[in-house]
Amino acid sequence: MSRRVFAALFAGLALSTAGPAAAQTLARAPVASPTLLAGASHDPSVPTTQQVLGWATGEQISRPAELRRYFEALAAHAPDRVRLFDYGQTHEGRPLWGAVVASPANLARLEAIKAGSRALSDPRATSAAEAERLIADLPAIVWLAHSVHGDEISPADAAAATAHHLLASRDPAVQAWLQRTIVVIVPSQNPDGRDRFINSFRAGLGVETNPDPLSAERAQPWPGGRFNHDLFDLNRDWFIQSQPETRSHAALVLDWRPHVLVDAHEMGTDESFFFPPEAEPLNPLLPASTLAMRERIGRNTAQRFDEIGQPYFVRQVFDAFYPGYGDGWPAYLGAVSMTYEQGSARGLVARRSDGSLLTYREGVRNTFVALLSTIETAAANREQLLRDRWAFARDGVEGGRGAYILGPNPADPTAVEKLAGLLVRSGIEVGRADRPFNACGRQWPAGSYVVSRSQPLRRMVEVLLTRDIPVPADFMARQAARRDRGLSDELYDVTAWSLPLMFNVPAEACGAAPQVATTAVGPELVRPAAVANPEARYGWLIHPGAAGQKLTIALLRQGVAARAMLAPFTHESGAWPAASRRS
Repeated sequence: MSRRVFAALFAGLALSTAGPAAAQTLARAPVASPTLLAGASHDPSVPTTQQVLGWATGEQISRPAELRRYFEALAAHAPDRVRLFDYGQTHEGRPLWGAVVASPANLARLEAIKAGSRALSDPRATSAAEAERLIADLPAIVWLAHSVHGDEISPADAAAATAHHLLASRDPAVQAWLQRTIVVIVPSQNPDGRDRFINSFRAGLGVETNPDPLSAERAQPWPGGRFNHDLFDLNRDWFIQSQPETRSHAALVLDWRPHVLVDAHEMGTDESFFFPPEAEPLNPLLPASTLAMRERIGRNTAQRFDEIGQPYFVRQVFDAFYPGYGDGWPAYLGAVSMTYEQGSARGLVARRSDGSLLTYREGVRNTFVALLSTIETAAANREQLLRDRWAFARDGVEGGRGAYILGPNPADPTAVEKLAGLLVRSGIEVGRADRPFNACGRQWPAGSYVVSRSQPLRRMVEVLLTRDIPVPADFMARQAARRDRGLSDELYDVTAWSLPLMFNVPAEACGAAPQVATTAVGPELVRPAAVANPEARYGWLIHPGAAGQKLTIALLRQGVAARAMLAPFTHESGAWPAASRRS
């Protein structure tokens, strides 16, 4: 190579990398049209992401803080139509937040609408006449939750597009939606994971995007962006509520009682788009009205996708059996809850196995269209949604007989307390017996818990406490036939979750409610362990179990030394199992 050619190449390299401005420039997704929705007419006074963040929606993967900045701009522009709220904090200190988009009249009476939704969910406190008044008056609450897995990226930016369209669209039909609905938007359910993904993505991004599946920009270092800070899959946590993200979100949903709820995800790059109806098996405790409305919303979304030429599939892969998903748990509160799944670019552009390209902007567009279809269908079916909620609650109260009894396990007496607290966190009414009583042909000690089957959330009671939710026999037969042919099963995920079994708590489903006074319990999980003989001269023995673990951790944090006993032993106070602690 001549010295002159080498010098020219070196000069070109220097020009391509020099200067802080060049170093900060990010590649962008290809843009086929200036708007995500062809033909849409928008009020130019409503802020766009281009004006606030510096890029059109879908050109970049927005960080949670950038999304927050954009929604704050919308709220500043239209404070009578947009309201932001915080509902918690992640392990890493990022805020968990959402936004309400509504007509001025509905936003002004937001607390009354929430109270009305809760009233319509309890026929014991609301008369039939009052229910009719609420059904005639209330808007439907549409809940849009996005990107619970941090590397499922396009739904969060679709949330921004949805908010902008609701505020800026000049289509009278869109503004009519907001007369009949209020829309709650949670853009990022897992901001810790999303930021982790974006950090690795931007670190690997070149001057131009690289669609190769093995490109550095989509090579996520362990642990990747899917999980939260504690490396937990938040989409399996809705009734266990072990993580702050899920705990805070579940409490928020309980407070609002939305009528429609979308949990927007992504899936593999080669896939198109999924929306309900779901694949089999369907949980037998799902109400028929919920399944019917899911199908109605799905048919409308299919029509909207046909109009833009976007492929999709239904009744495949994603079943509706496990109640711990973001679309599972809310269904047993009476919500029409659904999972949406968009094929993921896992970056700004990806090459599929057939050679075609999938852009990030395309993924954002598809989720955006599905969300608009959901709002459109909810608005058109506002009254039916409210009537179905009233019927769901009445069926809970009138359709259940007897009660579940939960007793203490002598090996871990406080495990039943933790279980009772989790049930309350799922909206279930639980009472603690004030004295011993007889039920199901046996005696139960004072402090046992009674969970009536005659309450508005009866289906939540049954789905969490029933020992075995049966998978339909014809589906099981089909799986056995597949196994015989060497094929994998068609179950998506978890098939067993009985909480009494999980907590090793004695439990019985009694045909008649016990005749015993009970005290309503709250969401506290474990009471502090009681200390016997506080004047002990040598030390204390701590029984294993939930309360013992809580006390041991508190002691260790205070610098108190403790030792675990590796084998059972006896002491003057009696027999002690292995794993007892001495301090």
